[in-house]
Amino acid sequence: MQLANDLYMETTVAKYMNSSAAENLRQWLGEYRADKLRILELGAGTGATTHSILRELESAGDKEYVFTDLSQYFLGQAKNTFSEHDFIRYEIFDIDKRFDEQGAGAESFDAIIAIGVINNAKDTYKTMKDIIDALKEGGIFLMVEAVRESLEIMISQSFMMTAPEDVRDEKGQVFYTQSDWEELFNRFDNITWKAIPDADAPQSALGQALFVIRKDKV
Repeated sequence: MQLANDLYMETTVAKYMNSSAAENLRQWLGEYRADKLRILELGAGTGATTHSILRELESAGDKEYVFTDLSQYFLGQAKNTFSEHDFIRYEIFDIDKRFDEQGAGAESFDAIIAIGVINNAKDTYKTMKDIIDALKEGGIFLMVEAVRESLEIMISQSFMMTAPEDVRDEKGQVFYTQSDWEELFNRFDNITWKAIPDADAPQSALGQALFVIRKDKV
């Protein structure tokens, strides 16, 4: 766990991406209104990003945070780490299975977070569609992914990754490129999105991007 925490919390890219996700959540919270805020974190793992997100939720009113992972081990660790927060639920969740059969039906969450998770999906379009369907109108999806072949992620995650059944298989890639993600997002007509950092920013050399996706209000 110490090695995993160092990798997902203490490296330069982890600090940048976690803080960027938290900052964009904070901006969204400043303009979004809900009687009860419901947030779903997919593949939360060590809870590295959860720490940053929970700090932004301190002043939020009624809320529920659903911390999910495929591993019961990580759920057990998280229950100890975040024991002071009584608004967190811990659930097993498989992004390759139907979301509506796992408590994430249509328009059931205000915000969804997935850090280094969606590249593990068998069919990325299907998983992305389930995520967007599960968001309420005006909701936000914060996603961090590698946008090039990443040695550090392949060392730590590739042995756990599911064999893809989408464009990655066709192209012989482990990860979506930024243009692959853009092409995927453009298949949905009910979202707006942006990528951080900009392609010409120095931070782009880190090889990861935060995608901030909002579900449009009709």
